[in-house]
Amino acid sequence: MKRGRRTDMPDKSCVKRRRTDEGSLTADWKMHQIYDKTPDGIVLCDLEGRFLECNPAFAQMVGYTIEELRDLAFPDITPPQWHAMETDIIQGRLFAQGHSGLYVKEYIHRDGTVFPVELRAFLIRDRHNEPFEVWAFVRDISERTASEQKLSRLESRYRSITESTLSGIMVFEAVGQTGDFVVVEINQAAEDSEHLKRTEILGRRVREVYPQSLESGLFAALERVWRSSQAERFPLIRTREGRIEAWHDMYVCKLPSGEIMALSHDLSTQKQGEEQLWERQRELTTLMANLPGMAYRCRNDLDWTMEFVSEGCRGLTGYGAPELVGNARISYGALIHPEDREYVWDTIQAAIRCGERFQLVYRLITSSGKQRWVWEQGIGVDLPSGGGTVVEGFITDITQRRQMEEEIRRSELKFLKIFQSSPDAIAISTLKEGLYLDVNDAFLRYTGYTREEVIGRTSLEMGIWDSTREREESLARLVREGGLRDQERQWRTRTGQKLTILWSGELIEFGGEQCVLSVNHDITKRKQIETELVHSRSQLQIHADHLQTTLERERTEIAREIHDELGQILTALKMDLSWLRKRLPVSLGEPLGKLASMTDTVDHTITAVQRICAELRPAVLDDLGLEAAMQWQADRIQERSGLVCETIVDPALEGIELGHKITITVFRIFQEALINVVRHARASRVLSVLRIHDDLLELEVIDDGKGIAREALEDTSSFGVIGMQERANLVGGHTEIFAHQGGGTTVRVRLPLR
Repeated sequence: MKRGRRTDMPDKSCVKRRRTDEGSLTADWKMHQIYDKTPDGIVLCDLEGRFLECNPAFAQMVGYTIEELRDLAFPDITPPQWHAMETDIIQGRLFAQGHSGLYVKEYIHRDGTVFPVELRAFLIRDRHNEPFEVWAFVRDISERTASEQKLSRLESRYRSITESTLSGIMVFEAVGQTGDFVVVEINQAAEDSEHLKRTEILGRRVREVYPQSLESGLFAALERVWRSSQAERFPLIRTREGRIEAWHDMYVCKLPSGEIMALSHDLSTQKQGEEQLWERQRELTTLMANLPGMAYRCRNDLDWTMEFVSEGCRGLTGYGAPELVGNARISYGALIHPEDREYVWDTIQAAIRCGERFQLVYRLITSSGKQRWVWEQGIGVDLPSGGGTVVEGFITDITQRRQMEEEIRRSELKFLKIFQSSPDAIAISTLKEGLYLDVNDAFLRYTGYTREEVIGRTSLEMGIWDSTREREESLARLVREGGLRDQERQWRTRTGQKLTILWSGELIEFGGEQCVLSVNHDITKRKQIETELVHSRSQLQIHADHLQTTLERERTEIAREIHDELGQILTALKMDLSWLRKRLPVSLGEPLGKLASMTDTVDHTITAVQRICAELRPAVLDDLGLEAAMQWQADRIQERSGLVCETIVDPALEGIELGHKITITVFRIFQEALINVVRHARASRVLSVLRIHDDLLELEVIDDGKGIAREALEDTSSFGVIGMQERANLVGGHTEIFAHQGGGTTVRVRLPLR
């Protein structure tokens, strides 16, 4: 903002006239010389910042004349953003302390450019010590600021380059004349490479930071360069536990400052890459040597002149690489079957014209004259500088695959024949929707539908499955388990008739879609027969149970009648014979002998009657229980046959009341088992064990005889074996009979306790 010029502003002449003293004039002249010649700006202004006077340097600095400046003030040449700060400085420091102190601000040149300055202002007071005027000393620092900015940019650029470079940079400083060194600088790449932090190593000695510096030669290199000032370059390998950890390309030089700089380029990745490349080349060579076929590069001519072939060529063609390369012995084109040569040429040429890969299958004639099917894939490659076209690719033997494909084709034909001729209903349906894709003739006979009515529809639409839930559960299990066998299901025919089938399913691929192959075997008649058999079996068991009960009752009655009737008669007869013997004279020798013989016969008859009664129904079974009856039976067998019979009864059975039927069944099976041992086993010893096992009553009869043959077990005329099995079945039990490998037989019977 321009302001009017002060009329009371003294000019320099007024100031000079105030000096009357000659010494003062000389000093005044000197001051004016400084005032006019100094390169810094000097400004006199009032308390509002209006210019009263300035030297030529300040006028030149801001681009105005001295006269023009007298119409201006400091705010007129100061950017707006500095006004508030300058106000704070004047009020805060200038009036309080008498000076502003040195501070930096900006001025606006007459041409509109903004430049930085350093300014220091002093407050002038009148004789009453009141603020009067302000002297300001201004220095243009544009060049210095530009230099500082340039230096800052250079330092930033240096730091950016140093920190961004992939090479590690470290600067060392020699310690006196001892040849020792400390780390004074390190960049980020060196930190990463050495796995160290700047704060951890700056100012530390080399041998503290790098214990391996002596072994690796780094310390010796630093010392040589420090003494000779000759730069050195050398490889440095760092090891750990005998294994190479890193490779470095080191460059060490002496800086003008006397410091030593080490530039380290980490070659670890490069070395690893070289090793990997070597390993890849080795793997490629090994792979090509072991490929089940031949990799090749050949010219695009009718002979397919080979420029390179892999080691697999011998196994493929019967010829080695030296025999094929350059058609040294035979051209590859001559190996192609004559009927396939034109097809091979046309196919490859068409692919080359389109710039595409080719794949083809054809026949070769090997060195032994055998015909071999091969699969080839390749591409035409244009050589640079108009060098023509070569073909690169791979050829492998697919003779076995072709044979398998032919076998599969024959199998498919066989499957189709089986599919159509099978007496079971076979269907192929999609897994997702359940649509029938194909069915055989038996399926149509089972269901009563025509092929046109079935194909493209689902079993649910046609109502074939009697239970929708069963079908969904079957398919879910099929997906989970991969296959199902002989699942009994219900079907409904077109006429509404229900069929019982055995449903088996497999997941297959058919037409590129996951499908279900189901085989359905009609067991309706068999189920009817089974039902009848079950009913018949049940009736037979009831009848057999009745027969056994009746038989036991009749045995008991017969035993009782024999015991009561015959026993009484025989006892009376014996008593009569005894009475008669006492009354006959001793002189009748022959009649007395006959009488004694008759008495013995009666005794034997009584014994036989007792034995028959015991066998029909042993009284000990009713009087003393199962354990005593078994021991009695074992003792009788041992007495009659000489077979050693040992019987063990589980103490846990004491106090358990067995049912009447169970008791009779166990005793009769035990009796029959001992009789069979005596008759057939040729054993010397038999062990019988009665115990509780898995909440069942278990009887085991084990002998050391010759063992029972499988034929005897399966013989329907073995009434002893059949009798034991049937007796157990009648009370809900189970009988096992098996021979031991070293001889002997075990009869094991398990029955319910009641």
